[in-house]
Amino acid sequence: MKTGAPVEGLHSWATGPDLEPGRVLGDYRLIRELGRGGQGAVFLAEDLRLGRNIALKLLPGMSGWTLAVRQRFEREGQIAAALDHPGLCPVFEAGEHEGLPFVAMRYVKGRTLSQVLREARSEGGGGLEWTRAAELVAQAARALEVAHRAGFVHRDIKPSNLMVDAKDRVLVLDFGLAREFGTDTSLTRTGEVFGTPRYMAPEQIDTGLATISPRTDIWGLGAVLHEVLTDRPPFDEPVREALYRAILAVEPPALRTVVRGLPRDIATVAETALAKVPDRRYASAAHMADDLEAAAAGRPIRARRVGALGRAAMWAMRSAPSATLGAALLLSALVATGLGGFLAAKPGALRAGER
Repeated sequence: MKTGAPVEGLHSWATGPDLEPGRVLGDYRLIRELGRGGQGAVFLAEDLRLGRNIALKLLPGMSGWTLAVRQRFEREGQIAAALDHPGLCPVFEAGEHEGLPFVAMRYVKGRTLSQVLREARSEGGGGLEWTRAAELVAQAARALEVAHRAGFVHRDIKPSNLMVDAKDRVLVLDFGLAREFGTDTSLTRTGEVFGTPRYMAPEQIDTGLATISPRTDIWGLGAVLHEVLTDRPPFDEPVREALYRAILAVEPPALRTVVRGLPRDIATVAETALAKVPDRRYASAAHMADDLEAAAAGRPIRARRVGALGRAAMWAMRSAPSATLGAALLLSALVATGLGGFLAAKPGALRAGER
């Protein structure tokens, strides 16, 4: 029997006030619900002042929320309004009506990447064709680079937070969990875990491993790339504790064993982005985008594949307190016999993405 909390349900919330179509909230009239998640519900709404449709994000059921959650919701509007890039959904207004916080955003006609994958599945396919997958994730990486340069980490990159419009352009949505890296500690307490479990980086689960940084979002991009290629997230255990253990200590399935004909360079990009140790991921989202675009165009990428011995060495470093003596002796023997030449010959293999 499975034990522990199921992954589903971690982000449930009360429906709160009556939010039926036609209800007017200040200057906005609700048309229909577009979706909901851990940070609120999004409605298609009419801006009664300007006569245009917008996306209105609401946080119902405020009685069940802490002040910190409310602050994060309100900060989403402030953060998104400070970012200017075609790949970042613009915010028009953030405020409150009769105790109900809201964020009014541009309404994007399109589908989330999750919906794109579901449609591909219903048509008898699995993941997306690899060149399209690379192009979509590269676009998301370019947009995130703008947020990172402005000092913000998204912390919740996943397919449902990436919108694909009618022209196949990607927009990054939902900055409700975003924070200023390096300086913003007011909205995070030690031991708290924020994000969507299946897409969390190791340092989001175990905050003692590393500081949240732009490389945290790079992990999310790697998880998205894995999923759009295979139609499955890299880690998919149904119980939260098992999922967290896998993210911290288990390598995801090798992409080229799952996706027939996948170029080695695309697999290397995903492997680099999903490195357990942040310093071994891409140095920036722009570097990851560069490699995805290069691979799609048939040009060499900068990241270097880490071989079996390199992966064993990294596992030993991550798991030193719990690694068995036998494993340590075996690794030492391999290095002593000269099979560590791969690492010696390619010193940049463990620093993929740095320039």
